Order: sequence, then structure tokens, then C-alpha cells
Amino acid sequence: MGTIHQLIRQHGKDNAKLYADPDEKHLVDIAAEVMAGEREDLGWAYTGWAFTALPHKRIHDDAVWQREMGQVTLTISPGHLPGKTRSEVVKVGVPFGAHARLVMLYLQTQAIRTGSREVEVGRTMNAFLERIGVAPGGKTRASVSEQLRRIAASTVMFSWQQTPDSAPGFMRQTIIKGGQLGVKMTDDSQGALWEEHIVLSEDFYDNLRKYPIPLLEQAIRAIGASSLALDLYVWLSYRLRSLSKPTTISWQALHAQHGAEYARIRDFKRFMIPQLKLALAAYPQAHVTLEDEGLMLYPSAPPISKLGG
Repeated sequence: MGTIHQLIRQHGKDNAKLYADPDEKHLVDIAAEVMAGEREDLGWAYTGWAFTALPHKRIHDDAVWQREMGQVTLTISPGHLPGKTRSEVVKVGVPFGAHARLVMLYLQTQAIRTGSREVEVGRTMNAFLERIGVAPGGKTRASVSEQLRRIAASTVMFSWQQTPDSAPGFMRQTIIKGGQLGVKMTDDSQGALWEEHIVLSEDFYDNLRKYPIPLLEQAIRAIGASSLALDLYVWLSYRLRSLSKPTTISWQALHAQHGAEYARIRDFKRFMIPQLKLALAAYPQAHVTLEDEGLMLYPSAPPISKLGG
């Protein structure tokens, strides 16, 4: 992927398309958009999301989402929220897809920026979505609102086992402790606005502040609505900066972390490679090569240049 960024630096975007592979010409636009940014707008994510991920597609509202990562298992359970009245309780499924990830990025970014667990879900959220290329109206508004409710209702549990004979340990937490959710319709040019707020749980907020990953908002905008490419971008933003030497990540490990929806590794590999190229196009500093056995990761600078190497 470094070749695309080199072509842009040497020849400019338009000429770089003449040299790029036919099926990668769209990546030139993505790379050029990120490289042309005159300022860097920071986004933030909890480091735990570099090792775990939400489902990419909707699962049954009663279903529990589970993923094993080495000796740690992530379990996300659906929950309940108030319905249209305070006495009504409705079942809410596990969050999924690109909009769930973008809502999570907003909540985490805003909490870091304001230094507060209480996050407005209104004009500020609309402005964030517009900055990253998501028009907060119509079906998008409904989808984002649904994913926010799913995040609010879900319970996240990490479990592990030191030895086969030992009792499993676990840590369970919610992402959102409480708040007020819903959509208030207005007649102004903004359409429907989220006028409510949420409060992050103390445990999640503390972990976010202790272990944040800096991200580039322009890169998130360039990646767009690909949930897997967003996951890969977050993962690489953490992993490459923390390396001290070149490291191979096997296809088996990549499948276990990112490809739960694919029964066969070869099917996952076929789908993942274009998404990986998309994530790398939005991360010019990344040094990653495709190998027969998996990915070769090299120590790389973070996506935010002001943070240094």
C-alpha cells in the first residue's frame, strides 16, 4: 500500500491514478484525501476495541455475541431499555455494523475532549457525524439512534482462564450507565435532533482515559461505512505503534479476531484483503505487507503526526 502514497507524493493524485492498478484507483482518492488534510482532528477509542469487535451484521435480538481472542473471550449480551413510557420495558439486541462503531467513536471522542462521563447526544453528535461524512438525517438518523440504544442496553464481559484446571475469571461492565434517549422532532433546517444525553459507566470511562488510542477523524471519514475497515484501522493504529520489531500475524489469528461471520478462512481472506487496503490507504504511515502466511507488521508512526513515532 505504500506504493499508492509514494505515487501521490511523486506525481500528484491525478497522475497517480495512471500508474495505480485498475482495481485500486479508488484507493488513490482515499489516500489523497487523508494526505491533503491541513489539520489533524483527533478521535479516540478505548484500546480494548483494538482486540475485540462488535458484529458486522445484525444478529437475533435475543442472541449473545461471543468472540475468542487467545485466552480471552468477549461476550456481549443484549439488554432492556424503557419503551415509550417509563413502565414499558423492551428487549434491545446487540449493536452491530458501521453506525454502531461510529457512535462508539463519537461517545469516546467526546468524553476525552470534554473530560466528562456525560456526553450530549444532540447537535454535537450531528456535527461529528457530518465531519466524518455521515449525513444525520432520514434512514441514517434512525439507524444511528437504534445503534445508540443497543450500545446503552448491552453488557460487555471479558472472561479468561489461567489454566485448564482453574476457575474462569471475568470482568463485566456496561458502556453506558444511564441517560435519556429518544428523538425530538423539530421544524428547523436541522431536521430531527438528538436532544438527550448519556452517562458512560465509571469503569468504561476510567479504562478509556487510561488506555486511549488516538485516531484521525479524516481517516475515519475516508474509510466510510465499512465496519471491517474501521476495525482494521483501529487495530493497526494501536498495534503498529506498539511494535518493537517486525511481527507476523497469521491468517488464523486474523480470522479469529475479525472474521467470526466466516466459517472458512479462505472466504474471510478474500473479503478482508480489499478492506485492509482501504484501511491502509487511510493510514499513510502504516507499513504492512501481505504474505502467504498472513500479515507482516512493521513498527510504524501513529496516524497522528503530532504524537510522534
